[in-house]
Amino acid sequence: MGNTIASLATSFSRIWRQILRWELNQTWTTKIWKSIWSLEVPNKYKNLVLRACRNSLPTKQNLTQKTIIENPKCDRCSLQVEDSLHALWSCSGLDEVWEGDRWSFRTREVFADFKELCRWIIENGKPTKLFTIQVWAIWHQRNKIRLNQPCFLTKDLQQSAQEYWNEIRINNPMPDRVRPKPQPRWTGPPPNKYKINYDGTISNTNNTSGIGVVVRDCHGEVIASLSQQLDQAYQPVEVEAMVACRAVELSSEIRVDCAIVERVIRN
Repeated sequence: MGNTIASLATSFSRIWRQILRWELNQTWTTKIWKSIWSLEVPNKYKNLVLRACRNSLPTKQNLTQKTIIENPKCDRCSLQVEDSLHALWSCSGLDEVWEGDRWSFRTREVFADFKELCRWIIENGKPTKLFTIQVWAIWHQRNKIRLNQPCFLTKDLQQSAQEYWNEIRINNPMPDRVRPKPQPRWTGPPPNKYKINYDGTISNTNNTSGIGVVVRDCHGEVIASLSQQLDQAYQPVEVEAMVACRAVELSSEIRVDCAIVERVIRN
């Protein structure tokens, strides 16, 4: 009887520790998502980082697992398997990109995956905005090289990212004294369901329209997203109809069967 109770106690303790680890991981997943999504940089940079955190980028490791290609080795170094962390951070071919005091921890800290790296950067107050732009520059250059298209040299990526970040700050200033109007808080869907938010924009000056869709789970984590520019300035009702249809199509493409579809509310 005593051995049975001890065995049950051990099992309960192990299960409880697993639950605590899961809850901590979910808490940090939400915190990372909120921290990245609140950055004042274009959405394409934030989407890339969040996809890397979910390991959903088409890295050579992922393409190999899907039997699309056979060799998972990194094209930069030809030594390690190319996953998100290696492709964007730890590859020796990126040493020039991540040199400098602000990234000196790269030679000291070891991370299990890209999500853990983002968590460390947020926890330790590193320049998350510049990190996001630099990550995008690395991935963009990587894709250009694979397509044999002109691109920045690796040694110039850090400087180009810094220059682009300076350009963003100049073109999109946000003085501290100017406080934007509070926006309605996003509320999550019920457990085991998803929420699909969509919105559209119109630029009569450029004669273009744009649509965007974001799919989140009940924890607020982004499951999928898309943005698309349309070739003319449609009427508001036309844009809303097109983006609503695209939202439903996206949910079908990623096999989300139970979701709440909701237009983004703006003041």
